[in-house]
Amino acid sequence: MTDGLHKIAYLTLRTLLRAELYEVTYPQVDVAVKKVLPNTTQDHVDFSKATTLLMLTSLKQVKDGRFRAVYESSIALQLSSVLRRNALDIAYQILDAFHSRNVNFCQGNMTTAERVLSDFTGKVFSNGLLQFELGDRGLSIWLQCLMKPPSRSHPDKPVPVSIDLLEDKRGLFVCQHSHARCCSLLRHAHGSTITLNRLDNALNDPWVILDPDPIPWLAADGEISLIHPVEQRLMSQIVTIADDFSDLMTNSRSCLASAISLSQSFQDFYQACQIFGAPSEPSLKLSQGRLGLVMITQRFLNQLIEGGLNEDAPSEL
Repeated sequence: MTDGLHKIAYLTLRTLLRAELYEVTYPQVDVAVKKVLPNTTQDHVDFSKATTLLMLTSLKQVKDGRFRAVYESSIALQLSSVLRRNALDIAYQILDAFHSRNVNFCQGNMTTAERVLSDFTGKVFSNGLLQFELGDRGLSIWLQCLMKPPSRSHPDKPVPVSIDLLEDKRGLFVCQHSHARCCSLLRHAHGSTITLNRLDNALNDPWVILDPDPIPWLAADGEISLIHPVEQRLMSQIVTIADDFSDLMTNSRSCLASAISLSQSFQDFYQACQIFGAPSEPSLKLSQGRLGLVMITQRFLNQLIEGGLNEDAPSEL
């Protein structure tokens, strides 16, 4: 375990989408809306309240038993009363501005964030609720971001863990066991299926897959290759933890619960999906995609256990 552990900053889908919705709805915070609400005037709008709503509006990840990176926003409903306009009209204008901005992204050199955002598609429900879904291409770009050496913030003091929390030694051990299993799989794959930058597991120098780069997340048809239900549940768990990561690192109870959930999703994946075997079953590219999920899981478990719970995350048991 490392004292004064640096927190790792992850690119989160919810943060990207929230920022983009804010951009298309309020191009300039301190002036009248120019893109989405061009006919709105200062005479009948409390812009201060509208701005606050935009800054505080939540995006809820939709979970329906299968994996999709889908978020819902009620911003049009919230703005309706402030702007004194129909929520459905506002929602469609927001969606039009969102898609128009995505088209503009594709006309130049895009940043990684723009490449992810450009693959979100949206729709409007009859009550004015907005929903945004990430496509497979955007998902593959985002997953690859998690493969890179993560950025780090300044070190914080270890978060105190309550005594009653640590009494759940079994839950903690399950997480440590899953972390060690991830490390074992990566070591075993090195030199045959993937190439790692190193074989030990010091958090200050995290493992990186040097080859293949990028991981072949997509099949030949452009769709995500990880389609088994347990693979998709694991990806869904990864999306959730990435979105909530900063809060989890300051709340030991939630941190442990998330680590246990991630560990269980990983164990289900490990038991159901063959990673190594004959070259065609699974294929080499599928094996590499699954090992990509293993590395992301290992990285998150390491941070949750060591950074959030101030406990050891052993690479071997």
